[in-house]
Amino acid sequence: MRRTSVISRLKTLVLAMLACVLLALIAPLFLVTRAVDEPFSGYSVLASPRDLHVIAKPVRLSVAPDLTLSRGVLYADGNAALGTPISRFVLDGPVFYLNASGLAATGGFDSDVVAPEAAVAAPLLEQFMSMGFDALTIRRGTLYIMTADGAAETIADIQAEVMGTRKGHVSGKGSFAVRGQRLTFETNLLPPADKSAAQLWLSKLTLKGALIDATFEGSIDVAADLKVQGYAELSAASLRRIIRWFGSPVPIAEGLNAVSLKGQLSWARGTVMVEKAKVTVDGSEAAGALGFTYTGEHPAIDATLAFNTLDLSPYFEALRSQSYVFDRHTWTWSAFDFTFPMLASFDADLRLSAASLAFKGVPLGRSAASIAVRSGKLIANIVELELAMGTASGRLTADVNDSPPRYALRGRIDNFEPAAAATW
Repeated sequence: MRRTSVISRLKTLVLAMLACVLLALIAPLFLVTRAVDEPFSGYSVLASPRDLHVIAKPVRLSVAPDLTLSRGVLYADGNAALGTPISRFVLDGPVFYLNASGLAATGGFDSDVVAPEAAVAAPLLEQFMSMGFDALTIRRGTLYIMTADGAAETIADIQAEVMGTRKGHVSGKGSFAVRGQRLTFETNLLPPADKSAAQLWLSKLTLKGALIDATFEGSIDVAADLKVQGYAELSAASLRRIIRWFGSPVPIAEGLNAVSLKGQLSWARGTVMVEKAKVTVDGSEAAGALGFTYTGEHPAIDATLAFNTLDLSPYFEALRSQSYVFDRHTWTWSAFDFTFPMLASFDADLRLSAASLAFKGVPLGRSAASIAVRSGKLIANIVELELAMGTASGRLTADVNDSPPRYALRGRIDNFEPAAAATW
């Protein structure tokens, strides 16, 4: 009986062990949540950086230009506290403020700004501010450009790589978003040779996007008021889309589409000027100067342009009324929109001339005019307009602020030839 009892107990022990092993193998299949069933798109494992500093209080990086880092996370591939050399910094989620007004910053976070010399307590931040690195990666950055009128232009989602700072020559490339458009950039900066002179940085910049393609080569003056001067080239497939990009409502129509611009550019305090400019608009070439100011109540354009030839047909067709996006292509006056809604969206002071005009295939000869737009009021002085029947001059005024709009036209034709008028 004892032998039978021992064998029975041994069998029971073996079966129990097998049951435990089987349970250990099978139970996780039913009790543990399977990762493949989780609705995550992907997985990643990130190592903790060797040296990290959270910027929770604004730090002024530069006085000229007035650039402040409000917040962000800074980490590196070395350890500044232990003296380990650092060759690469990563700045994640930074928020920068650039004061481009030429005035001392007084509002908002400025009272809490930490001066550069007060950052000694953070060795990593101190080395970053002294540009003691070979490469810098900026991820998900935001830049607020403060202007003289208190407005701010936002450059969002900055993704950039900056290299070569130890030798003084800085190069960078990346992309950013402004007013809903994504732009890629590539730039090179060279500091001034004479440190005691005004702080002029030589710069070369390339911008590319869906709406615009531009290059710039010149200097940046950061000694006091931020100024930019140099040679620039710009091209766009649609000037109308550029205007809508800056917030002015213009319909889709002929005219003011393909445009290119070359010349000596200067920018300061919200005003862009282009001297010795060569402009091509809708295939018509012109030379002269133009400026654009975007800090007032309305965007303002100032230009003096001399065209070789200018075809007026696209601009006349652009006056057609828009009904449910479709144009009414008839020759009745009701098919044209003479309310000029664009006049309420911008100001202008234009002086235009052309060696020869054309309209609907009919040559019109030499012409010159000046056009002024202020707060929805238009004054156009036609100084000279050569026609087959004589030389015309006149004055057109329009006020689209009234309902209905008011217009006035007066003029004269010198050296009038009735025979030519009847033929035309």
